[in-house]
Amino acid sequence: MKKLFILMFICSFASGLFAQSTNSTREEAKRTTDILKAKYNLDAMQEMQMQKIQERRVENAREFEYLKNTDENLYYKKKRSNIEGTNASIKRMLTSDQIKIYQQDQLELRKKRAEKSKELKSKGISGFELEKALIDIE
Repeated sequence: MKKLFILMFICSFASGLFAQSTNSTREEAKRTTDILKAKYNLDAMQEMQMQKIQERRVENAREFEYLKNTDENLYYKKKRSNIEGTNASIKRMLTSDQIKIYQQDQLELRKKRAEKSKELKSKGISGFELEKALIDIE
C-alpha cells in the first residue's frame, strides 16, 4: 500500500511537470503564431497549422537546448536545422500572396545577416564564431 501511494505521488508530480512544460510550449508558440497571423493574414485553418508548426519548433529547440553548454557546434547545427525545417513548413502552408510577404521577410533577413557578416569580418571574426552570430539572427 505504501509503495502504491509513493508511485501515485511520483506519477502525479511527473504529469504536473509535463503539463506545465506543455502549457509553456503552447504559450510561446501562441505568441509567435499571433504575430505571424497578423503579418500573413492567416485564415483559421492556417492559424491552426501555424500553431502546430510553432509548437514543434519550440519543442525541438527545448530538446537540444542543453547542447549549448556541452557541444556548441552540434547545438548550432540543430538550431539551423530547426529554423530551416520551420521555414519550409511555413512556406508550404502559405498562399501565393502570403508567400510574397514571406519572401520579402527572408530577403530582409538575408540583408541583416550580410550586414552582420561584413561587420564581424571587419573585426577579424570568422569561422564558427561568425556562423554562430549569423544563425542567431532571426
